[in-house]
Amino acid sequence: MHKLATAVSLAMGVTLSAGALAYDLTINGVTKTGLTDVKISSTATGVVVTTTPSFTVTIDGSNPDPTPDPDPTPDPDPTPDPDPTPDPDPTPNPTCGAVPDTIDVTDGINWAKPGTQTRIALARKIKSMPFTATTNTAYLGQISVASTTGNSGVKRQVWVSECPGTAYTAANTACAKTGTSSTVIYFEQGTKYTGSFCQLTPNKEYYINVQNMDCTASTCDVYRNIYTNGRP
Repeated sequence: MHKLATAVSLAMGVTLSAGALAYDLTINGVTKTGLTDVKISSTATGVVVTTTPSFTVTIDGSNPDPTPDPDPTPDPDPTPDPDPTPDPDPTPNPTCGAVPDTIDVTDGINWAKPGTQTRIALARKIKSMPFTATTNTAYLGQISVASTTGNSGVKRQVWVSECPGTAYTAANTACAKTGTSSTVIYFEQGTKYTGSFCQLTPNKEYYINVQNMDCTASTCDVYRNIYTNGRP
């Protein structure tokens, strides 16, 4: 049988060739010859091919991509933990009571390793810096408070107390000094230098206090240095 060179390609491998008197139909590699009539229609499930002589083949074309699972609902952004509540101004000694507004209690000092030079913002309020004496009675050194550039003439007080900003309760006057450009307090945790050193009781809580006496600017900052004998 003579076949035309023209062919119609359909889904699922259907090829239809027209001859002078009949059709040849190939579906997925299977050929049916001598067909006098061919009807092709589509349904919801695929393609239906009906022929004469009767040769009906249903080609299943209903293989769409499976419906993808919906995008999973993403977990909501976890609610971040709120900023931890900062520790209140340390008032370790319960007898100290509330701290008045005229006193700023700062972060504590690691008395065993007080570190290097620290700049302290100081205006008209008292700055009170807590620390706890170590247990070694041989530990000693000095607390040095020096003015920053341009503030060398400002008079200030430096003292050690048992509560923020209050006067030192012991009779040892070496625990309080007044100066301008540099003010130094010598301390010990023993009793070797009675009278010339501020004597601290080992393992007791204290405060270093600094106050400008005649600062006329918005701030008259200072540098704090604590030098020790390295035997905490």
